Amino acid sequence: MRTPSTSQGAAGIAAVLCLPLCLALALPAALPAAAQAAQPAQGGATACTFQPPSPALAARAYPQQTFVRKKNNGATESAQLAKDVRLEILHAQCVDTLVTEYTLVLPRPAGEHDTNYWLDFAAAEMQRLKTSKAARDVPGLLAFLKKAHGLKPAGGKLAACKDGTLPVEGECDFESLGGYIFKVDTTRNAVRITITDYASA
Repeated sequence: MRTPSTSQGAAGIAAVLCLPLCLALALPAALPAAAQAAQPAQGGATACTFQPPSPALAARAYPQQTFVRKKNNGATESAQLAKDVRLEILHAQCVDTLVTEYTLVLPRPAGEHDTNYWLDFAAAEMQRLKTSKAARDVPGLLAFLKKAHGLKPAGGKLAACKDGTLPVEGECDFESLGGYIFKVDTTRNAVRITITDYASA
């Protein structure tokens, strides 16, 4: 498993910029997982106004790579980045919000690792990620991960708005252009590191 050295510092989906219609259609449980848009694609009309998402990963870049479209402009991707590191990506594009959620899944390592350590780990993995031209704002996401060491956690998350301001009550408004969220969930056997990029449009 690729991890940063232990000397490196350690250390959603959020901000509901979507209108209620977007939440109802694309993010039914409204965020811990943009992804609840990850319901099987169905026929019929949709009120979503954006083009369906395209893969964020370059074609055939990784073993076990998948891309599955979901209803209401949702999609999921997955790939095996390394022997013990798997990536899951959730897309939601509906009404006035674009959301991409990257989750790194790996076995829980021995010892204690703080948020700064996982920030460094996530930055290293995202830096070498093989993305397509459709991948949105990866440089901005990387810049957020590098600056997030100085952020104060709120609700178990680190968050910042794209215009450099801090979220108000956990949310970035339209004028701030959206934002980023970083969260680590640890179970007995696994670590899930989620980095969310959301933008108003």
